[in-house]
Amino acid sequence: MQFETVSHAETVRLRHSVLRPNQGVEACTYPGDEKPETRHYALRDSPHSEAICVASVYCESAPQSLHFGSGLRLRGMATLPSLQRKGWGRVLIKKIINSAPQDFPHATHLWCNARLSALGFYENLGFRVHGEIFEVPEIGPHKIASISLGKTA
Repeated sequence: MQFETVSHAETVRLRHSVLRPNQGVEACTYPGDEKPETRHYALRDSPHSEAICVASVYCESAPQSLHFGSGLRLRGMATLPSLQRKGWGRVLIKKIINSAPQDFPHATHLWCNARLSALGFYENLGFRVHGEIFEVPEIGPHKIASISLGKTA
């Protein structure tokens, strides 16, 4: 298995097929994707193979109600459907958390808008769930989930 930083373009195919299949591919480019501080990560089962799991991390603080220190937003997490529920997403998130001190030395928390169907996945990784359910238009119900990166604000 290979963990690496990739370009935004390498995330779009999986984002589209897994997260937004009923929308145009342009819906899979998010604000901040091209910022130099944004990191896009992928897992591959061998060097130079297609990405089987992707996620992006943005320097973006969580909503003020959570009072985190310096935050990172996890977004666009997607795994090939044929490989879902086989541990690839778990490996990717753990690698992102482990690389955060080097990639984002200022960050204290990693947070995301988690689909309700994925809350158990995040909770099993140690994320805490916060607040009320909210609707993301054209996608569905979500809650905020976060994990400490072991630093204090």
